[in-house]
Amino acid sequence: GLRSGGLSPPLLSASADELSRAEATLQGLVADGYGPEVLAPLQSKISKLTKRANLEASLPPMTQQQRTIWDICDKIDDETERAADVDSERRLSTLRSERRFLLDALLREDTSAFLATLMMLDTYKDIPPDAFPTRDGLPMCTPEAVRKAMAAAAPTLATETAAAPATATAPLGKKIPPEPTVKISLSYG
Repeated sequence: GLRSGGLSPPLLSASADELSRAEATLQGLVADGYGPEVLAPLQSKISKLTKRANLEASLPPMTQQQRTIWDICDKIDDETERAADVDSERRLSTLRSERRFLLDALLREDTSAFLATLMMLDTYKDIPPDAFPTRDGLPMCTPEAVRKAMAAAAPTLATETAAAPATATAPLGKKIPPEPTVKISLSYG
């Protein structure tokens, strides 16, 4: 399996995979003799998915975490365009919360990957500032905001590091090395 930070394999993106399935469905419907009234909505969907897949193919390689965030943005776009039903707002709220959580995790784990994702989202997606994680009440929706938050956090981290003893002393004067840090990566998707 992929770790959360690994680059996506050169397999189909979610949009390209969905496009492939939609094209196969269209071929089946045409072969079965269905008319334009049945085919038109699927052809429209294929056109949209083709544009989306072409855009994704032009993007730089993404980590699995970045790919998951990107795919959630597509799901939010699709849900927003879909006719509203009883559960639409609940689904949108869940997707938006998941996107914000994953963006926050990416920001904490890999600032440079977060900044790259931020630039892609800013260029290709219409995401409001309040959809991003915050630091000290400031939404992390611009590179400047991220750099400011990182600069503000740097003195705090330096103080915490200086205050922590490098080694502890056991009762008989023996040195106890500090415990190793374990980084846990979660993968969603």
